[in-house]
Amino acid sequence: MKGFFLAVVSALVGAVYSLPTERATEPFLTQIDEDTWLIGNDLWNMTQQRTFGVKLMYKGKDCVGEAVGHYVSYSMNKPFPKKQGD
Repeated sequence: MKGFFLAVVSALVGAVYSLPTERATEPFLTQIDEDTWLIGNDLWNMTQQRTFGVKLMYKGKDCVGEAVGHYVSYSMNKPFPKKQGD
């Protein structure tokens, strides 16, 4: 799980630094409580709970809003679950 978490952090930090925009301050990782972390910099940040990121902000604006659901798995040998009636 830590490997997946670090991979996500690395990808997000790399994506932000590759954008042709203003430079951000140094990245940070702050533990809020036993199950919650805040990662990012002054341009973006994400609240990460034990399993999933729960809020993604960019320049102070929520990037997700009311959107719901995305299936993520590190076990590629299992198919996506099907909805009833499919």
